[in-house]
Amino acid sequence: MAAKFNSTYVPQTITNTRLHFAEINERETINLINKLSSTNSAGIDDINSIIIKQCSGELAKSITNLINSSIKECCVPDELKINKVIPVYKRIGDKSNYGFIKQSNTNTVLFDVVSYIQSLVCKNQKVGLVFFDLSKAFDSVDRKIMLRKLLECGVRGKEYPQIL
Repeated sequence: MAAKFNSTYVPQTITNTRLHFAEINERETINLINKLSSTNSAGIDDINSIIIKQCSGELAKSITNLINSSIKECCVPDELKINKVIPVYKRIGDKSNYGFIKQSNTNTVLFDVVSYIQSLVCKNQKVGLVFFDLSKAFDSVDRKIMLRKLLECGVRGKEYPQIL
């Protein structure tokens, strides 16, 4: 499993494949729109997915033309490359907010988890744990490695610059 994440591993099942962006039709666009999560959060245009879903029939032609033009011209408009990032602040007094409490660290979290598990075991309750390793969650991606991996996975031709 660890081999999958080193910088030279390429799964054998995809070494002979190529990535190709195909044009889509309005029906496919509507299907994709309908798969969006219905949330009130919006992008930089301040339009949420609920409104987009409600207007999918009216928007389908324009969105389809935009996608297909992007594929034909191998160019994604700069306006579509903008992200809207909103930090979510935790409450200062929240006990589960270990990262922002003075004299609190991973040992504090570990102690609290072990104490909680012990209390459940003492009550003859079943306990299950799932661990996630987030140590690399916020590392940036090395652009050269990513581009090499894309080439190794078959991303070539006019599709290659569109990913950049």
